[in-house]
Amino acid sequence: MGIRNAAVQHLGASDMTTTVLTSTLTRLASDSSLAGGTNNKAAYRATSVLCMFGGAVVGAFLVVHLHPGWALGVACVLLVATTVYFSRTAPLELGVAP
Repeated sequence: MGIRNAAVQHLGASDMTTTVLTSTLTRLASDSSLAGGTNNKAAYRATSVLCMFGGAVVGAFLVVHLHPGWALGVACVLLVATTVYFSRTAPLELGVAP
């Protein structure tokens, strides 16, 4: 999967859909100094991967130790909070300006 994503990225076929996490990991690896890259945006990509991993760990804990509804509830609260935050901080970009 990673080799396919690296080939797609190298060919510039941006319309071909790939999974977000695999694509992020592929770009992190292909832009590394070991692969001859410049390591630009490495911190952002690594942070993104760590946040996705952390979310998976928290979600798995909620499903296994509490109830699947808790994981869904936390996801819904985060979605609403993010929507409210961005609708207040960037109303023009979201098209909700008065």
